[in-house]
Amino acid sequence: MVKTILVFLFSMLSALPSLAFAAAATVRVNIGAASVSSSALSLWAAQERVVAALTESLAFVQAPANKPIVLRILMKQLRINDSAAADEGYQDHLLTLNRKPYPSLDGLRNAQRLMAQQNPKVAALKVEDLVDSRFVRKLDESGSIDRFYGAQR
Repeated sequence: MVKTILVFLFSMLSALPSLAFAAAATVRVNIGAASVSSSALSLWAAQERVVAALTESLAFVQAPANKPIVLRILMKQLRINDSAAADEGYQDHLLTLNRKPYPSLDGLRNAQRLMAQQNPKVAALKVEDLVDSRFVRKLDESGSIDRFYGAQR
């Protein structure tokens, strides 16, 4: 049971960048037709910083040197007393975590399928329209993601 909860929580952590992209997709700015408002620019900048921080946190979690502190925080925050269960969940998470957290369309479709059980209107959405990978792509192309992992060695 604990392992299942840990895997679920780690999966949600991995999905956070995708959720940020979905939030970013709700902000539509037509640069060609009108000027971009400063609030939209600051929102984009904030989203970019959030995605960068989440990506850096994923690098921290994956670094072998950080395993003891990651497990300690995990056990404290999830109120787990069984270190073996926490370690097993951590190891399972490492197997499924993407180094570069581009959104997974298949994963989002699965989440959509589950959410549609509660709200059928969710099924009508096109997942492709919700995904905006520009923030991860920018981090990737600038070499920031590789630097995050290099700093964790």
